[in-house]
Amino acid sequence: MLATDGVFREIITQAVCAKAKHYASLTHDLHPEHRPTTVGGCWVMNHRFEGKYVDHHVEVKGKFDTNVWYSFDGNCETAIAKDTIHYEYPIEMLLADPLIQETNVEVLVKESIAPNCIEAKISDDGEKISLQIDGELSIELIGPTKLLVMTCQIEDKKDPYEEESSFLDSGESLHL
Repeated sequence: MLATDGVFREIITQAVCAKAKHYASLTHDLHPEHRPTTVGGCWVMNHRFEGKYVDHHVEVKGKFDTNVWYSFDGNCETAIAKDTIHYEYPIEMLLADPLIQETNVEVLVKESIAPNCIEAKISDDGEKISLQIDGELSIELIGPTKLLVMTCQIEDKKDPYEEESSFLDSGESLHL
């Protein structure tokens, strides 16, 4: 049989069926215990998230903690204001296979760019600290798919490596 006389077969496997990236910039107002004078810094940590495939898009829910170091009482004292910020994003998928079934798909969400505080400033009324936090997520849908492959018979040829004999096959031992 020649390659042009091939028989087609279907292989069922798992594959990436859709991909997306989501860049997010969010603002959050933090209400510290004391009236802030200046902001010393902001740390974003403990980012946790998960994704679920629903109606041809992925719903990503997540949260992260913020610690904002600030001074108060005319820069005479400092404190840390802590808060947990929750978010939820519906993300449209690119190149999504319309035949993907919600029950047979695995959603992989990865942090492309960790959430980072771009700006932390005291509001005009002086009562709160406004944070701008940016980050990026990468999403992949992995699901069952079929590949159509052509099979053909290969001419009977000997593998040249099988024909060569090894010096170990001749009964000799190897001494190091």
